[in-house]
Amino acid sequence: MSRMAMILVVVVVAGMVVGANTCVTTNHEVEDCPPVTYEDYYGTCDPGVGMNVTIDWSTARAALSMYTTPQEVREANEAFWREIRGRLVPKLLGAGLITNDSDVPVTLYYGTERDYYYDFPMLTDGNMLFGQFCGYPRIITLEHRLQLDLLGAPVHGNSCKEGISRPCYDSVFVCRSDDTSITDLASLRGKRIAFNEIRSNSGYNLPRRTMAGMVSPDQPYFFSTVIPTGSHSGSLLAVQRGEADVAPIDSITYELWQRNGPNITAGTRIMGRSSVQGVAPPYLISRYFGPHVRRLVQESLLETVADVKSPVMESVRRILDLQAVEPVNDTMYLELSSFATESAQAGYPTLE
Repeated sequence: MSRMAMILVVVVVAGMVVGANTCVTTNHEVEDCPPVTYEDYYGTCDPGVGMNVTIDWSTARAALSMYTTPQEVREANEAFWREIRGRLVPKLLGAGLITNDSDVPVTLYYGTERDYYYDFPMLTDGNMLFGQFCGYPRIITLEHRLQLDLLGAPVHGNSCKEGISRPCYDSVFVCRSDDTSITDLASLRGKRIAFNEIRSNSGYNLPRRTMAGMVSPDQPYFFSTVIPTGSHSGSLLAVQRGEADVAPIDSITYELWQRNGPNITAGTRIMGRSSVQGVAPPYLISRYFGPHVRRLVQESLLETVADVKSPVMESVRRILDLQAVEPVNDTMYLELSSFATESAQAGYPTLE
C-alpha cells in the first residue's frame, strides 16, 4: 500500500470514528471535539509493521519553520535538530527501522511562515518526521489532527505572563514607539490593525478573543482598517512603515527578534498583550511513521532538551530561550477553538 493510499484509509476510518462527536464547520471552527488518539484509528497496530507498510525514509523531512529569524535563530534550530538526530539515528538503527544513518534527514527543510498557516502539503503527505506547527489550525482542521501527532511543546522563558512556567504564549500588540496616541488596548479603537493570517492563533484568534470583550451591539466594529499581511514579519513591517497602527505578534517571535536581532523591531514597542493565552506551538510527527518511531523521536527530543552538559545545547537554549519541552495533548489545544466560539458568542466572530 502506498503512503498516500494508507493516509487516505486512515483519514476515512478516523473520520468514521470521530465524526459522530465532532463538528467542523465551513470556516474550520471545531466544537465539542474530543481528543484523537492512535487507538481511535490504528488500534494497537503500528502502520509501519501491522499494516505491512514499509516506511519510505527517502522523503522524510524535519522542519522548524515557525521561528526562523534572525539568522542566529535559524542556526540554533539547525543545531537543535543535529543534536536530536544524533540521538535518534542510533535508536532507529538499533530497532531495525532504518538501515543507514543517511535515511534520517541531516538538515532542516524550510517552508515559509505563510505555508505553515495554510494547508502546507508537508503536513498531510506523511513526510514530517519532526516539525513544529501552530496549534490553532491543527486543532480546527480535522485532517491535520488525524495525520499529525503531538510530541510535546516548548517552554520559553518570556513567552507567558509573569509567574507562569509552562508551554504557553500569547499575542503582544506592537505599535510604533513614537505613537503617543496608543496607551492601552481601549485606545486602539478606530486604529488600523495588521495581522498575519486568519488561522493564526497569535495573529488572529487570541487578539479576536481579546477584542471581543471590548465591543458592544451598538459598536460591533473595533478597528477602522484590517490588513492581512501573510506573516508576522509583514505585520511588523506594516507598522514600521506607518501602513498600520498596531499588529498582534506571536510573543515568542517578538522575544526572539528582540533577543537576537533587536534591529528587526527597531522603532516599535509592546503596548499590550492579549487577555488570553494559548498552548505553545507543538512539536509534531506524521502518524504515518507509527507509534514506534514516534516514541523514539520523542525520547530523542526530550533527552536533547534535558542535556545540561552539551555546550551546543547551552547555546541553543540561550538563543531560543528554550527552558524545557513538556507533554501536551489535544484537550489542551481545544481551548484555542473555544476562544473562537466565545468571540462569536460575544458578537465578534471576526477581527474587525
